[in-house]
Amino acid sequence: MRNEFKMYEDGIWGMHLEESESTQTQLKSWVESEQSQQQCAIVTTIVQPGGMGRLGRKWDCLQNSLAFSFCASAHPKFMLSSLEVGVLLLQFLKGSFSGGRALFLKWPNDLLCLDGEEYKKCGGILITVTGERLIVGIGLNLYPSPHDNDVSTTSYTSPLGFIFDSESEFVACNHSMGEHGKFQHTIPLQFYRYYLKNRFCGTEDLIQQWCSYCAHLNRVVSFSCEEAVPLFRGIFMGLGPQGEAVVRDLRTGISKHFISGSLAL
Repeated sequence: MRNEFKMYEDGIWGMHLEESESTQTQLKSWVESEQSQQQCAIVTTIVQPGGMGRLGRKWDCLQNSLAFSFCASAHPKFMLSSLEVGVLLLQFLKGSFSGGRALFLKWPNDLLCLDGEEYKKCGGILITVTGERLIVGIGLNLYPSPHDNDVSTTSYTSPLGFIFDSESEFVACNHSMGEHGKFQHTIPLQFYRYYLKNRFCGTEDLIQQWCSYCAHLNRVVSFSCEEAVPLFRGIFMGLGPQGEAVVRDLRTGISKHFISGSLAL
């Protein structure tokens, strides 16, 4: 598979496909090869019918979306790895585009946009582990298409959203990504470079940054997981030292820490 990748000047291996069943699966096979355990690599695609989401869900890939996966080392505190990706992704998007909707993070790994007064999901992060490497998968909905109604979006636990209202707005805001027709692999590669250059070494600053972008800090949320049956409702108080969600019970006032689960606004 190495022959299908090309190496960029900065040593990153990259492969762009018109269609990939799953960029995570494609990259995982490459990382597991003997020659590529410590390499930096990214796979991007336009069409991804077999994209994966959290908790066994499918990630529905829309027409004007980005789907890509890259390999990385874990954050020193492993559970903070996906939160770190979210913070750096949001910073990158805010710094690279001059417009679009306001963007926020939802625990543990969703990107939300504010559409009027409603938060909608416009992106997601999935991390799997292969050996000592992380395979980081990202999906982003850039702008809507007339064909979106033909795609099932059952994987979305939040309303479907887009970073931009239209293609024209995306093009107008896109000053630094190169030729518009190649945005499907230009944006992911530039983000990967940004991610590698700006990673967090410590914990405190990362947690503070994540909380500053959180859509539901100090708000009532519903929480479901194996530890919270039936549905748990409380106030999202922030993150614990390991990146766990800290939610204060509405009835008892006692804060609980959750390392996994699904959160709804």
